[in-house]
Amino acid sequence: MLKPIYRILFLIGACLFNGCLKLEQVINLRPDGSGSLDLKYNLAESSVNQFRAMLQLRDRLAAARGGSAVSEFEHSLANRVFLNHSEEQVRNYLRTFEPDGIRVDTLRIQSTGGWRQTHLILQFDNLQRALQSDLMRDARLSFRRDRQGDYRLYRPPENTSTNQPLLMNDADIRMLSPMLAGFNVSIRLNVPERIVRSNAHRKDATTVQWVFDFDRNPQALTALQNQAFDTTFDGSKLNLAEYPPPASPKQ
Repeated sequence: MLKPIYRILFLIGACLFNGCLKLEQVINLRPDGSGSLDLKYNLAESSVNQFRAMLQLRDRLAAARGGSAVSEFEHSLANRVFLNHSEEQVRNYLRTFEPDGIRVDTLRIQSTGGWRQTHLILQFDNLQRALQSDLMRDARLSFRRDRQGDYRLYRPPENTSTNQPLLMNDADIRMLSPMLAGFNVSIRLNVPERIVRSNAHRKDATTVQWVFDFDRNPQALTALQNQAFDTTFDGSKLNLAEYPPPASPKQ
């Protein structure tokens, strides 16, 4: 019964962004397991408060279905970091993850010409510790060594219904095209050794990239929801901690 409501919310969310979501994410992994997360994103100022209200509505609908009465949004990264205009508040929040080996390298939030522009670089001492921290656990990333000794970094699709991939019909596309023009998300991963295999859109020796560009592909928004991120690289010269950690052998 509520599925149409969530579909409507999804479309409303797309409209509120007015196509004014431009995001570039770069993950750099070093041979010792340390690395960085470099995030640049632009949001239309006019959409921020509307999107915040939409996420709060989502929480209320979830509570009406018998879910938790505690607002997920209030404690979410979206509220505390991505939609927050205060550098001081964001920096203070991220500072709580320093015991996990995560620290802020760069943080700039500014408003220019109706856009909120944010540049955030986080350094992490150890990928395993970073992934198991409260900051990154919800990212649902796994980092495991396979039987060949190679390392696989994997994130499942946001849309977990494998039998029913989320798609926009022609009417949705016609309605949203004027508002989603310019929607662009780029996710890049740099690894320390040769790429063995990846489902990325673009591949180099040690770099892979996924690009979701509405101007080139009208299904870009839903393609992002349906995309699994899967990359394996050569582990013959590396000895990195896995996440989740492998189970201890039974005694």
